[in-house]
Amino acid sequence: MPSDPHIIYANALSTKRESYGYPLWEPDPAGQDPVELTDVGYIFRGRFVKLFNGFSAPEGFERLDTGEVIQLNPLPMIPEEIASRGVRKVGGSANLSLGERGGGSISFDCAETDGAVLLLGADAQRKDALETLKYREYIVKNHDVWLQFARSVKGRDISLEDLILVTGCDMTSKWACATWSEKTKSATLTFSVNAGV
Repeated sequence: MPSDPHIIYANALSTKRESYGYPLWEPDPAGQDPVELTDVGYIFRGRFVKLFNGFSAPEGFERLDTGEVIQLNPLPMIPEEIASRGVRKVGGSANLSLGERGGGSISFDCAETDGAVLLLGADAQRKDALETLKYREYIVKNHDVWLQFARSVKGRDISLEDLILVTGCDMTSKWACATWSEKTKSATLTFSVNAGV
């Protein structure tokens, strides 16, 4: 039985986490603010659910200043695609730039039965906290209070292992992603990208 796409996506791109962080299947859910440094939350069905932001934490909570941040805008030398193991680009190109010039198609050979591909727009940018020791100490000191808040006040059925403190994020206004599961080996995947109106 196939898994949910968000699980396949996260598992397939898990080897990229050191460079790109946690892969969100639904990075921009309707009605939610963008993910920011010092956000405390958890992953639910491929999206990040914010409980609160550490910089503007609820009354009675210790607050966390973001500290020194490195911001790369646009993200230099970003690959056109981020793909799971066994995926290689075989042709074409896709332009996910802003405006009317976006478009094209791109094809990949997929040698694994499960996998994922992410295409990022040319406007991709990254923010990373440099003072990660401060973030680590903040987690150690406050994780019990956060869990109690999530469970008792917010009514969320999560465990300590589910809690996430955001120390960095890569963002773009345009992207495309795909995942597959339980296919026979050696297939081709093609993205077609149309220009916005």
